[in-house]
Amino acid sequence: MKIEDIKNKHIKISANSITVYDDRGKTCGIVKNVCSFTKSQPNEAQKYFHSLRDAGIWGDSEFIKYAVICDNKLYYLHNLRPIEAYKQYFENTPGFESEIKRYNQRIKVAENIEGVAVVIPCYVR
Repeated sequence: MKIEDIKNKHIKISANSITVYDDRGKTCGIVKNVCSFTKSQPNEAQKYFHSLRDAGIWGDSEFIKYAVICDNKLYYLHNLRPIEAYKQYFENTPGFESEIKRYNQRIKVAENIEGVAVVIPCYVR
């Protein structure tokens, strides 16, 4: 399975692979040779450091964990799960300014990193 095939799928990121699940929660594929940016070798990480910093995800542990390197190319796994939760529970409810701020930050990060990395929307477990 290729990493581009995980678009809009439920996934789990492991040390060297991404497990893809179907609608019933059963494994339907595995993407191999994937390395998390945070666990990559320093010489690999150096290639993408400035780009990630400019996109606004460097230093934010919630966003940096979704940056992965596969076949010497940087990918950002845009997690749709919290975005849908926001729309379902907080969108029209007053008093949740911190949730609104975090939602806008998630959208902005995905937009900013598009020029640097391939953005793949998916549901991360």
